[in-house]
Amino acid sequence: MTDTQVSLVAGYCVVPDPQGHAVMCTTPSTMTGSQHATVTSINSLAMRVPRSTGPSRATMASALAAWRPDAVLTASGAGSPLGRYLIRYFGRPTVRSGQVLGWRVGQARSVAPAMASR
Repeated sequence: MTDTQVSLVAGYCVVPDPQGHAVMCTTPSTMTGSQHATVTSINSLAMRVPRSTGPSRATMASALAAWRPDAVLTASGAGSPLGRYLIRYFGRPTVRSGQVLGWRVGQARSVAPAMASR
């Protein structure tokens, strides 16, 4: 979508729903409240919805703890609302290539305190 020349290895997130059927992990019945709030807030930032602030530190930390990602990536750039939020939350990106920013988060589950000191 951004015409950024970058190669990523990724995959779909598939989880069981309450009846045991395989569904995408963003299906509302499979997300915790903090995950749903985080997805909604992050999408608002990505779409540059006016006055979007992103999820609270506690909500983001809870969602990340449930998802247990190894990395977080965005191709929206450091100057975008989403990029600024992620930099405030995670700190300086581990990887940066043009507009693509990435953070390794698999080892550091408690990243929220870094944001509290700002």
